[in-house]
Amino acid sequence: VTDEVVQRVVRSTVRLQGPACDRLLSGSGFVVDDDLVVTNAHVLAGAEAVSVDTSDGERRAGIVVAFDPRTDLALVRVRGLDRPALPLSDAAEGDQGVLLGYPGGGDLEVQPFAVAERVDARGRDIYDRTEALRRILVVGAEVRPGDSGGPMVNAAGEVVGVTFAVAPDREDVAYAIRTEEVVRLRSAASAEPVATGPCR
Repeated sequence: VTDEVVQRVVRSTVRLQGPACDRLLSGSGFVVDDDLVVTNAHVLAGAEAVSVDTSDGERRAGIVVAFDPRTDLALVRVRGLDRPALPLSDAAEGDQGVLLGYPGGGDLEVQPFAVAERVDARGRDIYDRTEALRRILVVGAEVRPGDSGGPMVNAAGEVVGVTFAVAPDREDVAYAIRTEEVVRLRSAASAEPVATGPCR
């Protein structure tokens, strides 16, 4: 992935933060449509408000307009964000690229990844209440807290997955939600704010 592609993706990759249950939630996200950012639902669970920071220091308020605890995806409307939407694509086993995120709520970092598997994984929602089916990528990558919700992009700068978890028993193995889930949620975005559920 060239520096030119990375810089283009950086411009549309954001940090999200918000207070929830006496603590500060922090994660990553990216622009997926006009003034619309996608991130993980667990990044915003219970959030009382959402702020969105760009890589060049701009900060704006966001409104959650979709929240799906089953797929672990959420959408945030950010009026006046004025950043280009990143194109969505798919990935096959063996594909490589870079993931972008704000680990620890700090500065934006870029890390390599390689796709090991495409899996339809059955598990539980983010609250461990109901069964959930997630269409995911299993990747080799170093993912840290705060990277959740960030884009995994290929050499063309297309997003192929949304970072959302690490393997608890396998070092440098992480998981990304495939973009078909993002497309589905984007079509269901509300015109009004939606609830972000209880804290996790």
